[in-house]
Amino acid sequence: MKSMSLKTGKHLTALAIAALLAACGGGSEPEPMTPQMAVQKLQAKIAVIRAQAPVPIDEQAEQLLDFAESLLPQFFPPTQPTLTFPPFKFRAYSTAFGTIYLGVATSTSGPYVEGHVYVVGAPFGSTLANPLDVGPLTNYITPTSGGGGGGGGGTGNGCFDLALADTQGTVIDVNYQYSGLLSGTSHVVTTVGGMTTFEGQAARSTAVVTTASASLAGVSASGNAYSLREGDNMRHFGSEFASTVSYQGVFTANMTIKSVYSPSYLDTTYTLALGQSVTLNQSGTAYTTISGAPFPIPPTTTPINMSVTHTYVARENVSALGKTLEACKYTTQASGDSNLTTTWYALPKGIPVKIVSTTSQGTQTIEATTATVNGQSL
Repeated sequence: MKSMSLKTGKHLTALAIAALLAACGGGSEPEPMTPQMAVQKLQAKIAVIRAQAPVPIDEQAEQLLDFAESLLPQFFPPTQPTLTFPPFKFRAYSTAFGTIYLGVATSTSGPYVEGHVYVVGAPFGSTLANPLDVGPLTNYITPTSGGGGGGGGGTGNGCFDLALADTQGTVIDVNYQYSGLLSGTSHVVTTVGGMTTFEGQAARSTAVVTTASASLAGVSASGNAYSLREGDNMRHFGSEFASTVSYQGVFTANMTIKSVYSPSYLDTTYTLALGQSVTLNQSGTAYTTISGAPFPIPPTTTPINMSVTHTYVARENVSALGKTLEACKYTTQASGDSNLTTTWYALPKGIPVKIVSTTSQGTQTIEATTATVNGQSL
């Protein structure tokens, strides 16, 4: 769910892929504090302090404008430059409804109130002489330090729009076609939710619903991933998913998996420079229950202990969705594993549109056939 995301979408799509591949083919004492855990807790505290620091009004305006473009592209088609006409920071949009202006007052002047959002255009019954005040920008976003801005919602290295993963109500809907080791399809719908708590940690909940089918099996899965945006990166806390697997009409099994990262880990792949790599360490516990299988399977508690290296390989064109798209190309490889996964994230949103996994058994290709963000096609 970069999230989707949303490179977050990378993690959420991986869950769907893992579920389909799997279909075809207890408690513990608290761990003592380690230096690594202490450093991560300190980094998390710094991020919270930074997020609570005052955000300059110009930056708040950029974040609001980015948010509007991601949520309502039919009225505010991305990406337009930010212009200045005191007291406003604004963007102008040519649409089927005529020209629409969206702006934020960056100071109080006459009837205009600092921090309020104003819109001009026929669909809103307003004119340049009488812009419509739709209230404070904090009614729509929570401004954050170090995030967003730049006239288009891109963050970090420009491959991903983390505003999507951080905006409640964002819906990403993607259909995928499988070929190679497996043939089949999957449909993944990701909906960004509100703030909640997961294992005592403040996090944003992102719901993922997946329906997948192959020649031998079908999978339906739903659940939530828990993460939190920290500037231009994402911190991951874990996930809870329930799935139903139907195998050749012979049996149907139900499975629940709860994954808890301990400690949580910060995904910094969004800020990689071209050609740069980073290795992320993930540790924690996975709790699994299975029912309905041909033979009893007791609940299991499995440690999570893996290191995965991510590399930003190239910015190039890729064929997907029946057309050519500009994308960022990433590779991922787990430590001690010869398998390599290559993913292309379509710009400017960072939606995974093509995934190629190379294993000793062969190659699996997954390609997006349709993709929408808040109802708008990529």
